[in-house]
Amino acid sequence: FLSHIKTADAILHVVRAFVQDDIVHVEGGVDPERDIKIVEEELVMADIALVDKHRVQEKSRARNTNDQEAVILADVLERVWHAMRDEHVMARDLSLTQEEKELLRPYDFLTLKPVLFVVNVEAGEDGDHEAWSKRLGRPAIAVAVRDEAELFTIDDPHEREEMRVGLGLRITLDDLIATSRDLLQLVTFYTFGAGVSKAWSVPCGTTAWQAAGMIHTDFLET
Repeated sequence: FLSHIKTADAILHVVRAFVQDDIVHVEGGVDPERDIKIVEEELVMADIALVDKHRVQEKSRARNTNDQEAVILADVLERVWHAMRDEHVMARDLSLTQEEKELLRPYDFLTLKPVLFVVNVEAGEDGDHEAWSKRLGRPAIAVAVRDEAELFTIDDPHEREEMRVGLGLRITLDDLIATSRDLLQLVTFYTFGAGVSKAWSVPCGTTAWQAAGMIHTDFLET
């Protein structure tokens, strides 16, 4: 499980909030906060072990070289290690500068990744994102996943939309994708040519010239 999400840019965590007697919960009952805590404790434990390994290496490198970057990195790793081990604080909740985050990026710390909770609710309960975000303390989007999945078995888009209205569903897969892109701070860059139009995802703040260079590596900034 951890190896699959280690290289991801963000974590999308689906958490159950609906009650249905014929679908047994492994923990014996529905409790979104408890389920989130269980998963996040696993992520923290994995990160603590990783930080502990690298902080020792970087402390040694900082002592034995005049590399200022190694000194800064050793300090950051030490702070992260103490915060997670002693205060049970995840890396993303620390007041890290952008420079410090960039230094930590190669380690792929799980608790440094942005997270979005997808709260799996009953039909008619979707859309209350603000309440769920406040309750969980993280960005959250409430989706009736079962009904949304059933809708995608209908090929005709008009019939699908009629069914959506009939079920009272307010949130679509497109809403989830848009929210995820906001979490990753991505915008869309469009290219047109030879009768082909394509959409590319690039970070917010990327210039047109930089975006072109990401798509065509022979475009060099001058």
